[in-house]
Amino acid sequence: MYESTSRRRLLGGMAAVTIGTVLAGCTSGGSGTEEPPETTAGEVEANDETFDGWLSGVDGADRLTDATGRSEVRVRVGAEGNGGNFAFDPAVLRVSTGTTVVWEWTGLGSAHNVVDEAGAFQSGLSGTEGTTFSHTFETAGVTKYACTPHESIGMKGVVVVD
Repeated sequence: MYESTSRRRLLGGMAAVTIGTVLAGCTSGGSGTEEPPETTAGEVEANDETFDGWLSGVDGADRLTDATGRSEVRVRVGAEGNGGNFAFDPAVLRVSTGTTVVWEWTGLGSAHNVVDEAGAFQSGLSGTEGTTFSHTFETAGVTKYACTPHESIGMKGVVVVD
């Protein structure tokens, strides 16, 4: 009888602590308007440009993230899209000259890389979450890039530099 009562008391106490913690989180004096950390920055707008067919059929290519004026912007590698975790997020990014784009691996969708179609940059192949690769865009223009192993299924992106 003692063991059963103690167990009930323990479980009841744990439930009270859990409920109290949840309620404290809901009623903490915060404004409730905290924003999640940004992986990308800027306004998202509709995009109908395919960049000479480079983005035809690519998930996420219908949206452009305008991050002009930022010194650094992040792009997720292995984001959901193209039938799995085979996308860049955002797929279409507009930045100012001098902006550094940091690609950060999610660790999903197997090993990925980031390779400029014109050969200006190329990351190593990685499947490890948190891996990063960066490139600073010094001149205006359009840069098309892809993940070599998954290019044929649509893992492509574009950086438009103004």
